[in-house]
Amino acid sequence: RILNTLKLGKFSSLAKIHKYLLDEIYNFAGELRTVNIAKGNFRFAPLMYLDAALKHIDKMPQSTFDEIIEKYVEMNIAHPFREGNGRSTRIWVDLMLKDSLSKTLVIFLLNMFFYKLFTFSTLIGPSRPSFIMIKSVPIIMKLGHSLFLFTLKL
Repeated sequence: RILNTLKLGKFSSLAKIHKYLLDEIYNFAGELRTVNIAKGNFRFAPLMYLDAALKHIDKMPQSTFDEIIEKYVEMNIAHPFREGNGRSTRIWVDLMLKDSLSKTLVIFLLNMFFYKLFTFSTLIGPSRPSFIMIKSVPIIMKLGHSLFLFTLKL
């Protein structure tokens, strides 16, 4: 099975997940993008810095919830593929959480506005993510002036 062969938290494993999920849809599935991309007014990591960004992300720690979520946010900003980044990266981050914390992440987002704020505000805003545990299960994440609710499925 493909999941058992992955090096968790590495770009190489994300590329394998992307290829497995999207190979029948995109001829570039699993391949690093070769163009600069943006969504709305937000530009993802420029192509000229993408390789360095991915090497940096590979080296980031991933033993705590905070570290794993920071790694997820950085990978989302890198956006290494032309399409399908979100679908692939959610599986990638979930595998890290299962391995490091024996938990599964379920994300409740109110709407796309908050999702975009969560994923892009590390570049736009001056604050870094901070997390608050409530009764050891729900997690409120404060990012700038926004709050996001996460739960860890036990």
